[in-house]
Amino acid sequence: MNSPRSAIRDLLVAQAIPLGASLLTTLATAQFLGVDGRGQLALVVGTATLLASILFASIHIGVGRGQLRSYSQPRVIDAAFTFSAIVLFGGLVALIAVWAALPEWSIGAFSHELLLFTAVGTAIQTMSLVVLRSVQVLDGSRLYRNAVVWQSVLFAAVGISVAFATGSARYVLLVWITSSILCIVGTTIAAKITPARISRSSWRRFRLAVSSSLPAHFASLGQQLMLRSDIVLLGVLASTADVGLYSVAAPLAGLVWIVAEAASMHVTQRGFGMSMRGRYALWLRSLRYYFLAAAPTAVLIAASSYAALAVLLPAYAAAWPLVLLLLPGTVIHGVARITVAAIATTEAAVVQRIIGVTSAALALAYVPAIVIAGATGAATASTIVYVTQTIIVVFLGRRVMRVAGEQSDSGSPQ
Repeated sequence: MNSPRSAIRDLLVAQAIPLGASLLTTLATAQFLGVDGRGQLALVVGTATLLASILFASIHIGVGRGQLRSYSQPRVIDAAFTFSAIVLFGGLVALIAVWAALPEWSIGAFSHELLLFTAVGTAIQTMSLVVLRSVQVLDGSRLYRNAVVWQSVLFAAVGISVAFATGSARYVLLVWITSSILCIVGTTIAAKITPARISRSSWRRFRLAVSSSLPAHFASLGQQLMLRSDIVLLGVLASTADVGLYSVAAPLAGLVWIVAEAASMHVTQRGFGMSMRGRYALWLRSLRYYFLAAAPTAVLIAASSYAALAVLLPAYAAAWPLVLLLLPGTVIHGVARITVAAIATTEAAVVQRIIGVTSAALALAYVPAIVIAGATGAATASTIVYVTQTIIVVFLGRRVMRVAGEQSDSGSPQ
């Protein structure tokens, strides 16, 4: 079992290197693919990532609880892997059949070809989340780190080379899908995950893992809709040029999330089995460290992004005001990410549902903002939505952990 310090270091590396590789890929593909090509790439990757975060059902929470409740650990993760693969790829085959039967099918900026890439990418990314997050929550921080670092570096190295050589988003998307498949295969082998025998017992374990994950998933689902629907809605309601500009600004502002994401995964991993008072202390400590790192990082991002865009990507100079609009919200929203992770380790199902519903409702603010002002509207709405949701999440999270901790100390049932 990794020590807490070793685990948090692994998770920080698992955020920092992939985010750095992603930023390098963003800047390079923006240069080599042009605004429209970069918009196509970001649209498919962003949409597939959003749909995957919805479909994977936060099953790692159920896998983690299955371990605590003395289910056989390999059988829980094996069942999650097996039945997730059956459901996902069965659905993908059906979607491809529909896609082939409708050769003129397109939606907004999604051409017929981009729809196919989105469907395939969604299935692969969902399977990747099932495997990687399940391994990480079962105290596999080192393996998780190695997998995500390897995949991100491979995609950056090959994807940038392909973008330079071809100037086509199509081939970069093929590299993205291939690197994700290799990551899944490598992690599955390293973690010794094996297909479960199809039986009532394995199906029952899969259903238990999913059902125990759903309350936490409601909170995560609302957050994912709120965090990722901006770029999808831009693709539907605006142009690929708007998507291209926004897809450069968002990763720059998102650099501040390195610490928040690592802290939230650490809270999820360590929170299981803790007393409510212990979770509360872990949450406060994580928030303190986050702010110490996030505030100076945001200032550095604001200054360096201006220089980077002016010197390296003058065609994307209009993205810098978007970075400034996005930064306040991303800094504040790191608090919500850490808090939701802490709540996910509790049995506060009602609170998790409230967070999910309110977050999804807040995402609706993107629609009028994008219709009125395109990428600028999306960035403005993003900060307003992030701050509002953080206030709600912190109020609910503090109440859950503090009240339940006081009840536990007084001998009352939680």
